[in-house]
Amino acid sequence: SQELRAIPARATEEMRLARRVVASENLYNTLKARYEELSIAEAQTTPDLAVLDTAVAPTFPTTNDAPRLLLLAVAASVGLAFGIALILDRLDPRFRYPEQATHDLGLSIAGTVPRIKSNGRGDIKLELMSQTVEAFRTIRLALRYDFPDGLPIVLGVTSPARGDGKSLVASNLGLAFASSGSRTLLIDGDVRCGGLHNTFGIPVTPGLVDYLHGLASVDSIVRPTASKNLFLIPRGTRRNRAPELLVSDLMNSLVHAMRLQFDVVIIDSIQT
Repeated sequence: SQELRAIPARATEEMRLARRVVASENLYNTLKARYEELSIAEAQTTPDLAVLDTAVAPTFPTTNDAPRLLLLAVAASVGLAFGIALILDRLDPRFRYPEQATHDLGLSIAGTVPRIKSNGRGDIKLELMSQTVEAFRTIRLALRYDFPDGLPIVLGVTSPARGDGKSLVASNLGLAFASSGSRTLLIDGDVRCGGLHNTFGIPVTPGLVDYLHGLASVDSIVRPTASKNLFLIPRGTRRNRAPELLVSDLMNSLVHAMRLQFDVVIIDSIQT
């Protein structure tokens, strides 16, 4: 009786297991068929290729940009340097070109003198000397036309700082006038650092300062030089109050008297 009562339960379990077996077989068959389809598809899409040579790293680049980059760097450097030079030129307050004096100060230019540079042995090129002489001749002619005919030329030469060539211009301009036949007088008005007496090999005393202090006469301070038609009044003895005497009535009387005796009077004045 117990076995008979257990028959329905066993039959139910057997049917459940049978359904499970059938489901598993169906899933297996499905997966197998899908695998076979994928295998066939892969076999159809696989290219028929073969590797003949393995890849090798190149020893040289296909393109070389180094020359182009170098050229661009040089061009950029030149452009940058040119731009900086223009900016510095705009910001530089000093006069470096003759046109600046004309446009900025409204002054007419009588002439320009080239910068005189010597080599390591102290010699100056003949070409530069010729250019300098011609420059002073040009200035002499320009000054001659700026002054009325028949009247003596009286002018002063000054500069803003030492070493600008003030005495060089005054002495060479005096030589230019003297070489043209004009009686020329150079007055060394730089009572602090004047050195025209050394240029022409003349004793420094008695000179302008001694005359202004009443220690020398006019005839004793006017000295002839080795150049024809060129005379010099040297600086004289250095004194503390010497610059103040340059604006005295005695100085004005001296210049007026020299205008009556000379065709050209050039005063090498103190730096302004």
